[in-house]
Order: sequence, then C-alpha cells, then structure tokens
Amino acid sequence: MLGRLVAELLGRAGGRPQAGEDPPPPPATGARDALYARCRELASRGDAELAAECYRRVLQLDPGHSGANNNLGILLQQRGEMAAAAACYGEAARLDPAASEPHINLGNLHDIAGDSRAAAHCYRNALAIDPGNAQAHCALAQALLALGEYERGWEEFEWRWRVDDPRSRPPALPGPRWDGREPLGGRRLMLYAEQGYGDAIQFVRYAPLAAGLGARVIATCDPALVRLFRTVPGIAEVVEPGSPLPAFDRHAPLMSLPRAFRTTVATIPAEVPYLVPDPRAVEAWRGRLARHGSRLKVGLAWSGRPSFVAAVMKSCPPEMMDVLAATPGFSFFSLQKRGAGGGEEAPAGRAIVDFTREFADFHDTAAFIAALDVVISIDTAVAHLAGALGRPVWVMLAAVPDWRWLPQAGALRWYPSARLFRQPRPGQWAPVVAEIQRALGEMRDGAAAP
Repeated sequence: MLGRLVAELLGRAGGRPQAGEDPPPPPATGARDALYARCRELASRGDAELAAECYRRVLQLDPGHSGANNNLGILLQQRGEMAAAAACYGEAARLDPAASEPHINLGNLHDIAGDSRAAAHCYRNALAIDPGNAQAHCALAQALLALGEYERGWEEFEWRWRVDDPRSRPPALPGPRWDGREPLGGRRLMLYAEQGYGDAIQFVRYAPLAAGLGARVIATCDPALVRLFRTVPGIAEVVEPGSPLPAFDRHAPLMSLPRAFRTTVATIPAEVPYLVPDPRAVEAWRGRLARHGSRLKVGLAWSGRPSFVAAVMKSCPPEMMDVLAATPGFSFFSLQKRGAGGGEEAPAGRAIVDFTREFADFHDTAAFIAALDVVISIDTAVAHLAGALGRPVWVMLAAVPDWRWLPQAGALRWYPSARLFRQPRPGQWAPVVAEIQRALGEMRDGAAAP
C-alpha cells in the first residue's frame, strides 16, 4: 500500500504542468511533502505502524527532514522503543536548531526514565529557543519540583494557565488574584480547586495558613469535595458549584498557594490531620466494622480514574488485590469507588468487603477511612485523603512516580503518616505486593504481641 502511494506521489510530482500552472517542484521534494502530509494523517487516525513506515520513506527521500525525525520519534516512543526515539529527537534537534519540540520530547523521555535533571536540561534548551513555550515551562516545573527545587518550580508552574487547552483555564472571577505579596488581614479570600481530586485534597492544607493571616477564607470545589472541605479548619464557607458566589476581595487557585506562601521542601505545611470527618459518622463505621471481627481492618484502592492518562501507569491489576486479600489475620475492605476504576470492582468470591455503594462523596469515604487501621492505595485521591486525615497509608507507586512522592521532593513531609512502596521496574507490581505482605505480617505480629 505504502509502496504504491510513494510511486504514485513520485509520478505526480514529476508530471507536466498544465497551462497557467507553476512548474512543479523537483520530484523528490514534491513526493516528500505529499508523503509527509500522508504520514501525519495516518498518525492522527491512530495507524501508528503504517505512519512510522511512512516517515521512514520520507527520510529516505530527504534524510535531513527534521519534522519526520521528530514525529517518527513520537511513534517509536509510543511503542516503547526509547533509545530509537531519543536518536530521532536528537537528530531532529540537530537538523533544525530553531525547533523547540524535539527538545521537549527528549526531555519527556528523560522524565519517563526518572532522570529529572536531564529532563530539566532539555526543557531549558527548548525555552532558549522559544521562551514563551508554555508546554516547556510546565514540563520544567514538574522536573524542578521532582528535584526539590521548589522556588523556581512553583514559578514555572504558573505557566499552566497559558497552555493551549480549554481545561487549563482559570474561572472568570472578579478582582485581583492573591499571590502572597499583599496583606490578607480583614480581606475575604476565595479559593478554588483545580485539576484532580488528589490535588485539591493535597493543597487545601493551605487554607488554615491563609486564615492565620487574617483572611476570611471561602472555598469552591467539585460537589464530591464540598462536605469534606467544610471540615477544614480556617475555611469559613464552602460554596457549591452553581450557587451564587459571596462577595470576596481576592481569589487564588489552590495549587498556586505553595508559591504564594514561598514553600520550600523544608517549609511544607505538614500539620495533619487537616481534614476532620464527622465523629458520629466515624463511630458509626467503627461499630459496623467491629462486626467483622477483631482483626486489623485494611482499606484497598487499586485503580485511578480512567479519564486520566497517567491512571494506567499508576493502577495495579485487580488480581494483585487477591494476593493481598489472602494475607491472614486481616479484614480487607474496598475503597475502590464503583465506576472510578473503569468498572474494576471486586469479583464474587474475593475476600474484600465492599461498602462503597454507601459513599456519596469524599466525606463519606473519609469517615470510613478514619475507622480503618491502615489504607493501602495506589497514587490516587484515596492516598491523599488518608494522608490528609493523618491515617496510616501505604502508597503503591510506579517505578517513576509523580514528583510529590519522591523523597527529595518532601514526600513524607506532605504526608507524615505515609509509607511508600515503589516498583523496582516499570510494570512490576508483584514485588510491591510481596513487600507489603511482609509489612502486614510485621504489623499483625506486633499487634498480637502482649
């Protein structure tokens, strides 16, 4: 198919011009450009194999084609051929010194490999070429945060609002945004959540700090977080989405508060719990869970929201939960909200009790978690919630985890009650589960000791 297309394009490019037409380009150039357009079309419709072969044909016609090298690199990266992808990106950057994209793509490869310093170097190369590239700024922010270089990282993170993505838009709120430079005493500060549930839970910890500066703190967030955020000390009012907003003097997104408070790794606000579910709900769950015996109670969450691309890398196969649930001396309970993991519910026969149908929102989940002895979760909102509640939480991490779970980025300062279990290599969950089983055995034996 591709061979016929190349032959056709070569013939078309070399044809005679019609009357009044400009002369055609040289055959190789005309065929190259037409074939390159075809490659992009194939890639856009998901035909990766044919698109990759198509780009190789373009490079046969023109070995100096930077775009073909870069785009072939993207397809090779998607296939897991990282060394070949890196070679393509490097060649694309060499061929076109004015192109920033190959540097960004090469930085992303280093990021995937867990080399944040090399990634940051590549992103800086891209910004030297294109200083206004929001994508490069945001990628650099993630690399700097992973390195624990918070001061510069928070500054770069503000570029997220300039990314060409409709989802990356701040709400149209009246008045100026608070950036930490002016006093808050006597002012009303509107805080709003952004991005994922876990992000909102992690950074709402700054609300008490704002209240401590004399602000009347108002918050607005996703409906699933409203009741939970009403338990945060220092938040005077939580406004449900769609409700009229009260008057306020300044506003700020939650994820800009680390910058406003000049947070470093050493000054991460680590006071937990900063979420406090209704004690009556907690006691009610404790009473119900007591019916399952005196064994230690363990909550499990193994899958993130399928709408997030990174959820696939973070999620643990459900069958690994079967292995954990076979650990003697414990009662296991699902924290996997139905529908949150693409329908990966506990199948019949699994030794995991599931009350999640009764969870209407994160406040209900928080009350349940508060009645457990330990939570074992992948990097998802459940892990953030357990950490914010100050409950023991064992986090199952991918080989290259998100920046906030890295030691140099202050992982255990964000959540002092967390214990981290990390894959030795990408995709290897069995060693993580085996290590957690050993830790559970130590916990069980310690609880049984007189």
